[in-house]
Amino acid sequence: MALPFEIQAEDVIVNRIRSRLATLQNYHKTSMRSHGRLIESVKRYEEAAWREVAELMVDHEELPEVQRWGKKFFEIVHGKDWLDTES
Repeated sequence: MALPFEIQAEDVIVNRIRSRLATLQNYHKTSMRSHGRLIESVKRYEEAAWREVAELMVDHEELPEVQRWGKKFFEIVHGKDWLDTES
């Protein structure tokens, strides 16, 4: 049976990035509430999630929504504007 909608690769990749971001934000909140700081496992997850997102951005440079969400992920995680790092 065919699905009533068409799934695009861009949608799948963007959902992956958004999922990583939501998970990371939940980990941050939990760590701050429980420990008053980011614990090491949250920092490691953050690094791994960013590497994955960056790789997706490189692999799919032609997909504008992937680029937009990748930049948004970077800006939220690193707390600075994407353009500040390109110099």
